[in-house]
Amino acid sequence: MITENMHLQRNVCMGKSWLHKRLSSERITKRLRAKDDGTLTSQKSRFYGHWYLALIPIFSIYYFIEFSFYRCNIENYAAWELIGRTLIDSIYFSVITITTLGYGDITPLTIGGKLVAASESLCGISLIGLFLNALSHQHSEEAQSKERKEMLSHATGGDSYPIMVLSRHGEEGRQWSFQVKSIGEYPLYELEYEIYNIYGFETCKNKDSSIKYIYKDNLGVFVPGRKSPDRLFTILETDYISVVIVYSASNGRFFQHIEFKQSSSGNWFSSDWLDAHWYDRNIKNKQIIIKRDDDLPEGIRW
Repeated sequence: MITENMHLQRNVCMGKSWLHKRLSSERITKRLRAKDDGTLTSQKSRFYGHWYLALIPIFSIYYFIEFSFYRCNIENYAAWELIGRTLIDSIYFSVITITTLGYGDITPLTIGGKLVAASESLCGISLIGLFLNALSHQHSEEAQSKERKEMLSHATGGDSYPIMVLSRHGEEGRQWSFQVKSIGEYPLYELEYEIYNIYGFETCKNKDSSIKYIYKDNLGVFVPGRKSPDRLFTILETDYISVVIVYSASNGRFFQHIEFKQSSSGNWFSSDWLDAHWYDRNIKNKQIIIKRDDDLPEGIRW
């Protein structure tokens, strides 16, 4: 068991060292990329999409002017098929040109018109290429960011947290045991906990006495699904137990408060909650209700 824990601790240290180097290299890469911000090829996909759509009405205005020029010079261009073309026709021709469909039902006749139509086609092809490249790059960065978060969660514990379970042994109810277990999909590292007795244990003789420290343990690496060995303790002949457990792990600090009360019929009712304070700013601190009995008899609710 000791050898296994030593191997786990060594693997964790090696993993954290590798992760630190990996993240450092990624920070350098991000800084290098930041220097390229502002260039045409380093924009987000929506930038190219907006420009692609904006070019359609811009070129439509030129084509509308071109069609009006044909009507004024009908003898020189013999553009009988272009007479009566409207702004809608100009927008239609602009869409057909920028998408490189080119049906051929409308054709520019002047040298300027031909150059503008060719330019719009080239702009459309370039913007589509840049748009797809930026979209692929964006998806790649999102996948890498998700992978980095997953790696960090595995290296630090993510949003996993520990809880302690108290259970009663024997008919008299004075023998109790406690066990620590991990909740979540990520392992907890450098896990330590301290138990403080408020009332109920033999180390604390009356309810008005100050909180006393009664137990401390270092569990080291705590993988999901693992449970600490059962530890027995004896309580006073009382109908009330109150315990506070303070946990410290690589991903945060946790404070669990457990209360037990016994009714006149002899049944025990419990209230158990945990305040989680994660070090990661992306994970919001919250109170986790582990167990709270709502069917308590009158007179012993808390």
